[in-house]
Amino acid sequence: MAFCQVKYRDIEGIVHQIDVQAESLFEAVAAAVHQFRKSHWCGHPPGPGCEFSVRLLPETPTQTYTVTLSQVEQFARFGVAKGAPGIIRKNKLRELLGIVE
Repeated sequence: MAFCQVKYRDIEGIVHQIDVQAESLFEAVAAAVHQFRKSHWCGHPPGPGCEFSVRLLPETPTQTYTVTLSQVEQFARFGVAKGAPGIIRKNKLRELLGIVE
């Protein structure tokens, strides 16, 4: 598990940021989306085209990754999971994103 700082800019240009603990880049984004969606402070929760910036903590400016919510949702729905651990991680992504199939 790693600590990550996840950011996105909403449709009004406001940057939202949260620190999460995750095992992968996609899990970090899914955990952040889950928190942003349930927060009353987040006026415009992230949508499918939203782009996230993920940075490993403590401060490591050279390790910043960019991923869209639609990439994470696509993997959660259709990506290949390898073995039982992969299936468990993929199910966790679906749960965090609220994907019911």
